[in-house]
Amino acid sequence: MAEDIATTLGETYPGARIECVQDRDAAMAVLSELPRVEMAIVALTPEEAQTSDLGRALSDRQARIALMGIEAEDHGEASGFAVLHRPFRTADLLAMLRVAGR
Repeated sequence: MAEDIATTLGETYPGARIECVQDRDAAMAVLSELPRVEMAIVALTPEEAQTSDLGRALSDRQARIALMGIEAEDHGEASGFAVLHRPFRTADLLAMLRVAGR
């Protein structure tokens, strides 16, 4: 799923730097090299997005955070996050990005 999202984003935003990592450690390593992050789509619960090292690192960089996963689908929007609900199509992904960009 992550590769599909990365491919869609790369096709939609051809000049953007898109990173697709498989776990939090890899995400933290990539973040340590980036001074700025515009948007992150992450498989975190709303609580993890607020309290984990990854969530805090994204917030510190003022990244717009969009969540995915069961907990996110159930509670993410009530916690103030944009959420990518499954199943999704390209149009759903792009609509979610517009919401997250507000």
